[in-house]
Amino acid sequence: MRGKNKVIKVLVIEDDSAIASMLSDTLGITGYEVILANSGREGLARAEEMSPDIITLDLNMPGMDGFKVLESLKNNQNTSGIPVIITTVSENEKDMRKSYRLGARKYIVKPFPAEVLRETINEFV
Repeated sequence: MRGKNKVIKVLVIEDDSAIASMLSDTLGITGYEVILANSGREGLARAEEMSPDIITLDLNMPGMDGFKVLESLKNNQNTSGIPVIITTVSENEKDMRKSYRLGARKYIVKPFPAEVLRETINEFV
């Protein structure tokens, strides 16, 4: 839970630099410490080394997609307890069900208002 003086660390795993920048700006203005990763592998490494309070994760990434990242996060003892919010353009029910089955806490379809993401993060930190 959030303490009075604790800065919330949010890891944003997003391969689209424009979206990553927008998310970083939006969350930074709110007062969160934002950690960016532009690939699934980089995201896994940053999650391990930075111990974020929460992770936003895109599903559609080259190389290692978001499903593989989510599965790896949840199978790692050091990162399994970190809440993961999926942020994706996919409105596919199958993708949504698979995300929840793999351990995602929330599934948000892009584009979304910044306030939706901030409210969702506040639910879990």
